[in-house]
Amino acid sequence: FRRLKARLQSKGTKSARKHLKILSGRQKRFTQNMNHIISKNIIRSVKVKSLFVMEDLTGISKRSRGRRFNRVLNSWSRLQLRRFIEYKAIRNGHLVMTVSPSYTSKLCSKCGDLGIRKKGFFHCNNCFYSCNSDLNASFNLVIRAKPLAIDLGLKVNQPIVANYSEGNNMFFKEFSDKPKTSIVQSFGG
Repeated sequence: FRRLKARLQSKGTKSARKHLKILSGRQKRFTQNMNHIISKNIIRSVKVKSLFVMEDLTGISKRSRGRRFNRVLNSWSRLQLRRFIEYKAIRNGHLVMTVSPSYTSKLCSKCGDLGIRKKGFFHCNNCFYSCNSDLNASFNLVIRAKPLAIDLGLKVNQPIVANYSEGNNMFFKEFSDKPKTSIVQSFGG
């Protein structure tokens, strides 16, 4: 879509503008359909009354993170997806809460100190806890939502993550930044 839009915009003819309008409608319908499918699958995956905690990402597009990343981030219809999840959750008897995203992936979910986030990995210099930064952020979201959930009488669970066990740190060993074995292989020649 992006390449075709760029070509049509550079052409600038009446026919190109008409085609751009048609293309715009097609892209909006596609993203709306995808957001409906994603939100429906999220709500269907939950069997009991739950509290959905989401980050409030309204000001995320104001920061500059590079031209390519900003283009992808700003074209994502995150507000529409959030609204779809909210109305479907409420319709099915669930609760929805939005929290501030500030420092969710930089604060340690174990001790609460500010840690280091580098290339998708989090490390705390105070308690030496380390994990994936998105996983750490999800633990922090649970911590922020816990008081409200307890007041409402809801059970609070940790985020569901495959191969994660709090006791033996299997998850962190599997998904560290450093490879365990070499993946370089020479071929005959």
